Amino acid sequence: MQTANLFLVGAPRSGTTSVAFWLAQHPDIALAKPKEPGYYVTDRPMEGRIASSDAYAAAFSHANREVFRLDATPWYLYSAAAVSSIAAAEPDANIIVNLRNPADMRPSLHNHHVFREVETETDLATALFTTRPPDPTDFRHSLDYLDVGRLGAQVERLLSLFPPDRVHFVPFHHLAADPRTSHLELLGRLGLGEYPLDEYPR
Repeated sequence: MQTANLFLVGAPRSGTTSVAFWLAQHPDIALAKPKEPGYYVTDRPMEGRIASSDAYAAAFSHANREVFRLDATPWYLYSAAAVSSIAAAEPDANIIVNLRNPADMRPSLHNHHVFREVETETDLATALFTTRPPDPTDFRHSLDYLDVGRLGAQVERLLSLFPPDRVHFVPFHHLAADPRTSHLELLGRLGLGEYPLDEYPR
């Protein structure tokens, strides 16, 4: 059974959906169906998570001879269990990490939660510094913005388990300013040929 050997992880609101879309256009990359299976998240509740190994393999049943099979579950970076489980199951995997300055990411995540009516506190400062119970069914709706934004500790944990040449960082400010170059540079780091898109929609 074939499962992922390429993972797209990262901070929320850092462009992971766009990067997953770009990569999925490449003929040497097969994106999981669904793109965020969440299989390796075993330490937190995640609604819609694929839990069985057979179902996870089925998410890549469409893959043929592609070089990479991509699991684009951004929250693997936040889940301690996910990172260690991926390292145990796929020690030679490549990891793409989207990062965004937490000073920008936290307000964006808060706004996103307010828009989706996950968050009832509209004042950012109050939301940041008021302890609220986590969502009981899906940690992706976390209201602990300070903890979600501790990206340094999350990256340190990742780099303690994967060699630096297997970890590819995509900074949000570069991605937003020049998506085409970000895309082609990432393909180059993965050892793939250039495959530019006609458009890079926002």
